[in-house]
Amino acid sequence: AVRVLRVVRVVRLIRLARFVKTLQKFTEMTGSLRLLILFNVMKLTLFLLLAVHVFSCGWHFVGLYTDGGWIQKEGYDGESVIVRYVAAVRWTLSQLNGRTDRQDRTFTEMLYVAFTACFTLIFMSIFVSSLTSRMLQLQQLMDRESGYKRLLQRYNEMHNLSFTTVYLAKRHIQDRMTLESDMDTEKELLRLLPVQTQADLLSEVRCPLLSNHPLFRVLRWEYSST
Repeated sequence: AVRVLRVVRVVRLIRLARFVKTLQKFTEMTGSLRLLILFNVMKLTLFLLLAVHVFSCGWHFVGLYTDGGWIQKEGYDGESVIVRYVAAVRWTLSQLNGRTDRQDRTFTEMLYVAFTACFTLIFMSIFVSSLTSRMLQLQQLMDRESGYKRLLQRYNEMHNLSFTTVYLAKRHIQDRMTLESDMDTEKELLRLLPVQTQADLLSEVRCPLLSNHPLFRVLRWEYSST
C-alpha cells in the first residue's frame, strides 16, 4: 500500500509538471505580459507549497523514526497520519515565518532544524524578492492601463460619448497596451542578440506581413535577407 501511494504521488507530480509546462507555453503564445507575470507568481506559489510539503514530510519522518522524537513527546504517536502531517506542516510554516524552535529536541531533530533554518533564510529571501518584483511589474502595468482608462472616462464625462465609441476606444487602449508590451519585449530580446541574428529574427517575423505588398514580395524574392 505504501508503494502504491508513492507511485500515485510521483504520477501526480509528473502531471503537475506537465500542466505547468503547458500553461507556460500557452502564456508565451498569447504574448500577454499580465498573464506571464501572473504565471510567474503562480510558479513561485507552487514552489513554496512544494517546499512546505517536502520539509513537512521530512519533519514527520524524523519524528517517526527517532527514539523520543517530537511525535512521541507531543502525543501524536496514537494519531493518524493526516493529523501528524498537519502538525508537521504547522511546524514548517512556523519555521518559514522565522519562529525559533526552542523545544527539547533529539540530536537528529536539531540537525534537521538547523538545515531547515538555513534553507528558510535563503529561500524566503529569494521568494520575497521575486514575488515583490513580479507584483511591482503587475502594478505598474495596471496603473498605466488604468491611467489611460481614466483619461477616457474624463473625456467621456466632458463630451457624453456613445456606448459604441467608448467601447471601441477601450478596445484600442487594450490593443495599444498589448502592442507596447510586444515592442518592449522585442527591444529587450534584440538587445541580447548579435546583428546577424537580429536581422534573421526580424526577417522571419515581419516578412510574412510585408510580403502582401507587391514591392516587398519582389524584394524578398530577389534579396532573401532583406
